[in-house]
Amino acid sequence: MKLNFTKMNSQGNDFIIVDNTIAKYNLTTSQVKKISSRDDIGCDQLLLLNIKSPDNVQCQIFNQDGTEAYQCGNGMRAIMSFLHKYYNYEQSSIAVKGVKYDAIYLSEDNIKVNMGQPVFLQKKNMHKSKNLSLSSEKFYFHSILNDEMNTSFSFSPIMLGNFHCVVFTKDCYDHRHSIIDALYDLYNPVPNISFILNLDRFIKKKDNYIELKVYERGAGWTSSCGSGASATAAFIFNYSRILDTIINRVSVEQDGGILEINYDDDTLYLSGPTSFDYEGIWND
Repeated sequence: MKLNFTKMNSQGNDFIIVDNTIAKYNLTTSQVKKISSRDDIGCDQLLLLNIKSPDNVQCQIFNQDGTEAYQCGNGMRAIMSFLHKYYNYEQSSIAVKGVKYDAIYLSEDNIKVNMGQPVFLQKKNMHKSKNLSLSSEKFYFHSILNDEMNTSFSFSPIMLGNFHCVVFTKDCYDHRHSIIDALYDLYNPVPNISFILNLDRFIKKKDNYIELKVYERGAGWTSSCGSGASATAAFIFNYSRILDTIINRVSVEQDGGILEINYDDDTLYLSGPTSFDYEGIWND
C-alpha cells in the first residue's frame, strides 16, 4: 500500500495527516503503530481526515500506540492549517468521535480552536487504590501515596474531550514517576497528566503565566499538548477564584513554546502556531 501523507508540527508536537477523502485507506492498528514509530516516519499522533465541506470535516486521531484519542488541541490547529493550505478554508468544523470543534485560521502563528466546556470530575472512573489516600475539595483532590516518603500531591480531574489530571502542588514534577503510576492505577481509562511547575509563583503574582509539562496517554512526554494546556487553564480559571482573582486568559509555556487559552462564556479557546514540515509517501 502507498499512503500519501503530510507532516505537520505544532511546537514540537508532530503529526502525520492523511487525507482519506478519496483514497479510503483502511489502516490497521499495526500499520498505525509502524507509521507513528520514530523508527519509521514518526509522530505523536496520526490524523486521518475525511473532508466533505468546511463545516463537515471528519477526523480520527490515533496515538503512537495505535489507540484512538477523543481530542487533540494541537492536532486541530494542524488540521486547520492543512485545510487552509490544501483546500483554502479560512475556518472549519472538525468532528472527532461525533463532537465538533470549530477552528479558524488567522495566520500560521495564530490558529484558534474552540475546545469546548471543561467538566470537573469527582470520583467518576476511580478505582479503589491501596496505595493512595484521598480527600476531596470542590474541584480537586489532595492525596498521599503510601510509599516510603509518604509523597503528597494534589490534582484536578477534568474531562475535555480527553480525560486529564492536572497536578499542581509544589515539587510535583520531582515525583512525576510515582504520581503517574498512582494515577494510572486509580483510573481506567488512564488520563493525560499535566504537571504545573510554577503554581507558587502564580499564587504570589496572580498573573496569567503557567509553566507546564505533559505526559500524554499513548504518546508519553510531549513538547506541547494543546488539550493538556487547555485543561490546565480550566483549572487555573477555577483556582484563581479561590485567590479572589478573576482570570480569563492564560499563557501556558511548554518546551515547544507558548499557547494562549481564553475563557469566554464557560468555553475554552486555544490559540497558537502550526508549521508545515513536508509531504511524503509511505510504502507498507
